[in-house]
Amino acid sequence: AERGRRRQAIAEAERETAEAGWALEAAEKTEREQERVVQRLKEQLADARQRLADAQLDAREAATAQRHALKVLGRLRK
Repeated sequence: AERGRRRQAIAEAERETAEAGWALEAAEKTEREQERVVQRLKEQLADARQRLADAQLDAREAATAQRHALKVLGRLRK
């Protein structure tokens, strides 16, 4: 009886070990996938920040050109 319980406990521990191994593999796979997602998002964020900086520069240049044109127009109307 004792030997049977011991064999059963060993079998249960082996099953739990195998299940934990499968869970670990699945978790590691998910972790790697999420790391790739994060890397892609970081790259997209960097691209978006660059586009924002470019748009801000364009807006400043356009505002400067508008102010200059308004000054010229104001002088011409005098």
